[in-house]
Amino acid sequence: MLNTKEMTLKTFKRENTGYVPVGVFLGGSWPIINSGLTLEGLIGKSKETANVFYEVNKRLNADIVMVGTGSTALLIKALGGEVKFDNKGAPQIISELIKTEADLSRLSVDSALKNQSVRWLVETAKELVDLSEDKQLILASGRAPFTLATQLFGLEKFSKAIYKNPRLVHKILEFTTALSLGYFKLMIEEGNVDGAFIADPSASGDVISKKHFEQLVLPYFKKVVRGIKELDKPVMLHICGDITDRLELFPDTGIDSLSIDTKVDVAKAMAIIGDKISVAGNVDPVDVLEFGTKDEVWRSTARCLKKGTEKTGFILFPGCDLAGNVPEENIREFVETAHKWKQKEF
Repeated sequence: MLNTKEMTLKTFKRENTGYVPVGVFLGGSWPIINSGLTLEGLIGKSKETANVFYEVNKRLNADIVMVGTGSTALLIKALGGEVKFDNKGAPQIISELIKTEADLSRLSVDSALKNQSVRWLVETAKELVDLSEDKQLILASGRAPFTLATQLFGLEKFSKAIYKNPRLVHKILEFTTALSLGYFKLMIEEGNVDGAFIADPSASGDVISKKHFEQLVLPYFKKVVRGIKELDKPVMLHICGDITDRLELFPDTGIDSLSIDTKVDVAKAMAIIGDKISVAGNVDPVDVLEFGTKDEVWRSTARCLKKGTEKTGFILFPGCDLAGNVPEENIREFVETAHKWKQKEF
């Protein structure tokens, strides 16, 4: 009999197992905050951090586990950027690291990946993999090249540079592609994780046009995906906001699964790409999971499952990562609804 990890991997390939895998993101601050700890206090303590994520996910009983909390800020800190740690959320990037092309030339991917904080992420992943005993799918969470570029240079400045200095834009994207791929390869080859969960919030349809998405996001993102696929590992992509106008572009990227925000209709996503790649989504993480009642969580989750399971290859997810104050009982109701659904109790 297949375990949940094996069935989740088959769902990534759109194979019908009669099982709907469920993940709850938790790549950010929720597990740490709800364990009464802080990210800053855990850095360097890989065993303790792995235990936090293992125990939280064990309680919630989700099928997909994320590891790599704070990776974006820690990579930027490793490059020499200024980061402020927050006890109630993810670390904040204080200022843009790149102001001129000369600043870019001084940055080193190799040095950043050897930084102690980044090594802590790798060691935490290894510990979590050991604890899971190969029963859950463990994905390294991190950022795509485009979003990393906007965080290194600043979103507003980067948006202007697309028109005023396209040469610098492409040089930054070449750098962040190397940084993104280097991080994921490190987490896979040394951290022993099962695959990659890549977030690209700055590539949202709410932020950039479809034209710029095709010109500036896809070419560099595809390089990262190719590098990960050479290691024979699955890739899940999440983009915030409304990406309905570009859904048909994602199957050609090489990803195995697309995680969609609440703004994207599940039925439409399944109709456009559900025969080509798996789709994950997309219960509202704020109005439903954070502020809704258990009954509202059940109803919204059931509606999402009804739409998604019209075809094979659907994975239940929130529409985005969860804030630290989302009630645990709501997350448990969300997961349990999927478990009952796959057992045909509805």
